[in-house]
Amino acid sequence: MIDFLIVGYGQSSYLLAIKLLSRGYKVNIVGNSKAGEASRISSGLINPVTGRRFVKTWKYDELISILIPFYKELEERYNTQFLFEYSLLLQLESIEQENDWNLRLTDPEYNKFCSIYSPRLIKEFLLDDSKSYGLIDPVYRVAVSELMSCIELELQKQHCLLNEEFIYNELIVEKEELIYRNLKAKFIVFCEGVFVQNNPYFSYLPIFKLKGERTLFSGAMSSNKILSAKYSIVPQNDKYWIGSNYSLDDLTEEITEVEGLNQSNFAYQYLTPESKRLNQEFGFRPSSRDRRPIIGSHPNFHNIYLLNGLGTKASSLLPYCINLLERHFTQSEDIPAELSPKRFVKKGYKFN
Repeated sequence: MIDFLIVGYGQSSYLLAIKLLSRGYKVNIVGNSKAGEASRISSGLINPVTGRRFVKTWKYDELISILIPFYKELEERYNTQFLFEYSLLLQLESIEQENDWNLRLTDPEYNKFCSIYSPRLIKEFLLDDSKSYGLIDPVYRVAVSELMSCIELELQKQHCLLNEEFIYNELIVEKEELIYRNLKAKFIVFCEGVFVQNNPYFSYLPIFKLKGERTLFSGAMSSNKILSAKYSIVPQNDKYWIGSNYSLDDLTEEITEVEGLNQSNFAYQYLTPESKRLNQEFGFRPSSRDRRPIIGSHPNFHNIYLLNGLGTKASSLLPYCINLLERHFTQSEDIPAELSPKRFVKKGYKFN
């Protein structure tokens, strides 16, 4: 018998699996690649201040205290750097935004991250001198695709990665164990992202698809500055990652020509002429109704768990969420009620 059967093929399932393996648990993953997976095309950005109203990220101080050692441990494990530090230039588009930004500079919760910056000091981008710019420092980037590739190779070597679609009606749920084909497990954790909508155990949850698209351009080299305007430009080794406005309206499983053209025009406005367009991809992020992660057991089954609803902040939230699950399983600590799947039952959502 194994300890955990994890269902999913993305960032959540891989990071949870490697964390549990490193703590001595027996783990198997079942999942396969699907159109619209967002993990491997993610920017991996971790930003303390986000949104049009420049709001501090939920639980940011706690998140950062957990995520830095979390990713450093993985860097030591694979002898590869995955966590990178940046400064972010925020283009202020109006007098109202400038006023809101200046107001943040008077708040001790914000002024340790935020300042005003002159575009004349920036050589990485072709900036508009007529615009005002805020600076957020530090921000971080996780090299998600590279990290997942390292984890996947280890999972394959340990023969605990089953690359196939999970069939829900083949799961047998008993009081003391779960049986899936030839596997017996103490617990199952579903880490399926937007594909949880097809999961009969958690389809009641209000998880929505957010479609995003990104375009890659060549030429980033060693830049440590990120630009955030209509889109974001994130240097990633020898490339620029450009994207992404997330949408609830367009849920087509394909890239869109208009979005690609908009991102390319944005890139040509701010990047040097030597940068060349490489490719465009799309992905779906799972967002919960209240924009909080969903972590914990099914209302009726104590051995069926979920890790989902991370939205666009998976790289910052996952270490925190995985830490909660680890302490829950090893020390019987309760997961906060505000994150439990059961919170939606109390709000009238019906489950099977």
